[in-house]
Amino acid sequence: METGKTILMVNTDRIHGSLYNVFNQNFSTMGAGETRKLFSKVAIGSKTVDVVVHENFQCILHINRNVFTDISASFLSRFQRYSLSVNNFYRIQLECLSDEERTIMNSVEVKIQTFIQHFDQNCLYGLTNNRMGVDVGMGM
Repeated sequence: METGKTILMVNTDRIHGSLYNVFNQNFSTMGAGETRKLFSKVAIGSKTVDVVVHENFQCILHINRNVFTDISASFLSRFQRYSLSVNNFYRIQLECLSDEERTIMNSVEVKIQTFIQHFDQNCLYGLTNNRMGVDVGMGM
């Protein structure tokens, strides 16, 4: 937080309460001009400490879809929300390819779908309806 970098938090639900003031952007300001610093309270166990928060600090909170509905609306309202899937990233990468590379990838995807249909989806560990067949072919 102090360096102004962006952090990605994954599987951190246990500490969300400790960062309540940071997530709510409850900051105290000390100093002015170039010496200005922002502080926020962070709970560590039974103690609360003031920590420096850089003005450029950003936090990305990754929440799995299967637990998203269990999280309170008041907590979620503190964040901008975006839904991303493997399919989103695959399609974005596919658009960046040349026509020839895109044709090859589409051919691979068709062959993987044929493979899945031939052996039955239930025989492929980890493959679900919400995942693309290409995930299996690329070892994701």
